[in-house]
Amino acid sequence: VIGGCIGAYVLTSISGSVVKPFIIAYLAAMGVYVLWRAGHDIKPRYLRSWMVAPLGLVGGFLDAAGGGGWGSTVTSTLVGAGQEPRRAIGTANTAEFFLAVAISATFVWSLMTGHWVEAGALEHHASAIGGLVVGGLVAAPFAGWITKRVSRRVLTYAVGGLLLVLAGFQGLQLAGVLA
Repeated sequence: VIGGCIGAYVLTSISGSVVKPFIIAYLAAMGVYVLWRAGHDIKPRYLRSWMVAPLGLVGGFLDAAGGGGWGSTVTSTLVGAGQEPRRAIGTANTAEFFLAVAISATFVWSLMTGHWVEAGALEHHASAIGGLVVGGLVAAPFAGWITKRVSRRVLTYAVGGLLLVLAGFQGLQLAGVLA
């Protein structure tokens, strides 16, 4: 939540396009690493608590500053570090609610105080924002259902593959190949 608030404040101060290439590179690297772990069938391990707090701080920052990425950043890092995919997905989804509330409050505060000068065109994106909210509400119950029924190895491959697809798609968008 702290990282998300800082990221939202920073995003309202600079262009998100400055941070996006770094997030894309990180997601691609994590996707490769998670796929490697799945292919070598490395068993899950316990993560120490001192590792989780910095991950949450960075994940929250990247989610707000990068225009999304809590789930992909935190889930992929947890899976890459050896956490069981079910636990990583459940943990990230549970914390995401609190993160979203904090980031949204920071963005609203930035709008209301006049700190976010470039937000004038925000009303043009209301349908996209509404679609993301509705999609998230519809998809959330399926995430829990899927993680109960799909094997750890398949989930690990799915997380790694999805990361590579998302990083590739965003990379092509950034390069101007896709609109």
